This record gives sequence, C-alpha cells and structure tokens, in this order.
Amino acid sequence: LSGKDTVLATKAGTVAANQTVIVGKQGVSLGSVGKGNLSLNQAKIQSDLGATSLTSGSQTKLTATTVTGRKVAINSGAGNVEIGGNSSLISTLGDTQVQAKQNAKLDSVQISSKGNSTVHTGGNLDLNQTTVKSEKHIAVSSNGLLNHNKTTTVANPQNSFTAQGVASLSSKGNQQLKNTTVAAGAINIESQNTLGLEGTVNLNASGSNLLKT
Repeated sequence: LSGKDTVLATKAGTVAANQTVIVGKQGVSLGSVGKGNLSLNQAKIQSDLGATSLTSGSQTKLTATTVTGRKVAINSGAGNVEIGGNSSLISTLGDTQVQAKQNAKLDSVQISSKGNSTVHTGGNLDLNQTTVKSEKHIAVSSNGLLNHNKTTTVANPQNSFTAQGVASLSSKGNQQLKNTTVAAGAINIESQNTLGLEGTVNLNASGSNLLKT
C-alpha cells in the first residue's frame, strides 16, 4: 500500500497472523492498544519509507518473522516479548528497539540497525543464538537476570554483538556470558550482582571514529 498501515486491537483483543505479508510504504503499526496480545508466525512486515511498530498491552510473540522499516520497534506494554524461529529485525535508517515490561526471550534472532540497537526488559532477559549488528551503538539491559545461551537446546549456541560505537551489556541481576563474541569501538559489560563467564567469550574493543564525534 502507498500509505501507512495501522491494525490495532482494542481492549483485550488479540492480533494473530500466520504466513501474512503487510507492506506499508509510509509505515506500519500493528498490535493492541489494550491488554491484548500480538502473535505473528512466518510473517513479513515491511515499510520502505516509514517506521514499523509492533506492540501489545500484554504478550508479544514473533516466530519466523521478518520486520523491516526505517525504524523498528517491538514492545510489550505490560507483559513479555518472545522472538524466535530465525526472526529478523532490520532498520534501514534509524534505530531498532525491543522492549518488554516483564521478561523477554530472543532465540535464533538477527537484529541489524543503521542506527542504535536496544534491547531492554523490566524482568529477565534470555538471549540464545542471537546476532546483533549496529552501525552506531548497542545497549542490552535487564532489570533482572541476563543470560546468554543458557536456555536453549541448540548444540554450541553462539551470540554475537557488533557495533561501530559502544556495545553495552548490563543487568541489575546476575549476568552469565556463554559462547559470546562482542566486537565494538568500546565495550561495557556489567552486573550489579554476579558476572559469570562460560565457554568461549571473545571481547574486541578496537576504537572507532564514531566515538570521536
């Protein structure tokens, strides 16, 4: 379509789509403005000239889904976010954001951003077999636990974070790094509780012209 697509369920309604393609040239807003859920399976959500926003008042779940826009935002206003099944989040100009009021799990997910890449949870965050690339900065933060490759059945799972600027991985609870590679201009990894390392952990802070501006 040539304009902006908006599909929003009200109250406790649920938006569910299976093998669906939604293209809004000027932008796409999809989800629930009430306490409903958003569930997408094998979907393609795309905007060439606008932002793509997927949101729910409760649970947001994406499986084997590709989301593209100049900016991309995935949000759960009161519940959890679950993204998996080789899903991709791609911003072609600005930032990519994933935010959950409670917990989030990303399992076999690729995030690519021309701007900043941000993942934040009010609860626990599990990242399994996840790749995050940003031409600016990466900020991954959890108000609870932050686990890397701890809740997956994949053999030898790998997480990768690549940024031109700063890559930050922080948690208020325990953080467990397992089979994780971080390459950025500068790296910040912190936990307000216990920080553990397991398997192969590679950290490469190389400096960047982006940090000089």
